[in-house]
Amino acid sequence: MVRAWLRRVAVVAGLLALLAIAVPFTGSSSDQRVVVERLPVGGVQPQAVADSTGVVHVVYLRGDDMAGDLFYVRRTSDGAYSAPLRINSQPGNAVARGTVRGAQIALGRGNRVHVVWNGAPPKTLGMAGGLMHLFYSRLSGDAFEPQRNLPTWSGGVDGGGALATDTAGRVFAAWHANPGAGADARGSVFVTRSADDGARFARERRVSSEALGACACCGMRGLIDRAGALHLLYRAAGANIDRDSMLLSSGTSAKRSRRHVCTRGRSAPVRCRPSRSAKGPTASRQPGIRPGRSFSNAMLPRLRRLHRRLHRAAPRRASIRCWPPTPAAKC
Repeated sequence: MVRAWLRRVAVVAGLLALLAIAVPFTGSSSDQRVVVERLPVGGVQPQAVADSTGVVHVVYLRGDDMAGDLFYVRRTSDGAYSAPLRINSQPGNAVARGTVRGAQIALGRGNRVHVVWNGAPPKTLGMAGGLMHLFYSRLSGDAFEPQRNLPTWSGGVDGGGALATDTAGRVFAAWHANPGAGADARGSVFVTRSADDGARFARERRVSSEALGACACCGMRGLIDRAGALHLLYRAAGANIDRDSMLLSSGTSAKRSRRHVCTRGRSAPVRCRPSRSAKGPTASRQPGIRPGRSFSNAMLPRLRRLHRRLHRAAPRRASIRCWPPTPAAKC
């Protein structure tokens, strides 16, 4: 039932480019209604986030889906929209082709707006091999700062990416790439971090095992929980065919992380279990990663909530797959 409802919402958003905004009543927190509005300026692939004052911040794309422009508007609690602000400083370099490419928005300290998006210089497909950049910008006053390309050594991206912020001024951007420009089975997740509200970013580092791979053209989501831990959900690419959903979770310092496989059968609930690496590169041999550890049943509800929030379209797999392949009884 829930899956059918999500499909209907996706169809409406894709065909009509509508923005669904949840507006709570002044009553109890469980008393809510959903208002469906058309963006007053048109556009496709809108992404929205609400701040603590009830203002909704929206980004969207206009123009060619391979050479468009990103815009930002605010919607106040009375339903009025602000004048659009262009986000990309290079005209026509935002890409929104396919459901995994486009802008992502997050609010940081003081409700500051941060945006990342897939893009390329006008009239080109981007980097070598048709890959693209992952650009970042933030709102400063009444305009967005000049865009910056975040990957430095990990290579270009095919699609996807994630953005996560907190109220302490930390900004994380993540993407999947392959420095060797090889198959997805050798890809990995990379993360760059800023501790000063996005003013400067550290050199990216690998945070997943090459043995699991990373689906280059799949979606990705991230968030920072109240304890300060970073969570990233992405899809693996073991042997270039397995597309398990992987949950990477850091410690509260967001410097070390562990990974879990999250799958869902056709009629079974979401299940997350520690990923195993009996052969080949293990998590402990990768910078900032340690192998997945066992966890109590008390963590399952939390992992399931994270899975639903970060990656609505869970893969339809009947059983959990481990890496490397092992008998099902040992998974």
